[in-house]
Amino acid sequence: MSFDKLFNLDQKYLYLVLAIAVSIPIIKPLGLPVVPGTYTKGTYDFISSLPEGSVFVLDAAQTAGYGAELQTQYVAILKHLLSIDVKLVIVSFAAEGPMLVDMGFTGGIISGAPVDPAFYGDVYGEDYVYLGFIPGGETAFFAFGLDCWMTKVDEYGTP
Repeated sequence: MSFDKLFNLDQKYLYLVLAIAVSIPIIKPLGLPVVPGTYTKGTYDFISSLPEGSVFVLDAAQTAGYGAELQTQYVAILKHLLSIDVKLVIVSFAAEGPMLVDMGFTGGIISGAPVDPAFYGDVYGEDYVYLGFIPGGETAFFAFGLDCWMTKVDEYGTP
């Protein structure tokens, strides 16, 4: 079989076939069920079972290389934590964490729509705080675990 006919095919036919192929799942979706996995359900149940007024530390130690995978998970957990009555402390032990935390609150290509804490009735400094990047890797992580009050100001310089 000669590929000359295929190579000389008018592009409009190729685009027509491509448009039809892309349109079919949009017009008639497969309707596959979305079933959360064991770890997802466990995480959701754990966060939901936190007593009112609990303090939850969320580490945003993610890098841009993993952003496409981890940012959506971070945003989902952030929304869940803001929707329940807990005090949220956000911290990052990765240098790129502040950028990705900011994308969670302001929206972005990876995280999608911004998370608005006011939508959940949360006020910065009372219901949640962002301490920013704490350098030092494992040493800083360990020190923060021993004394989380070592961080005297938040990301924005507020005591």
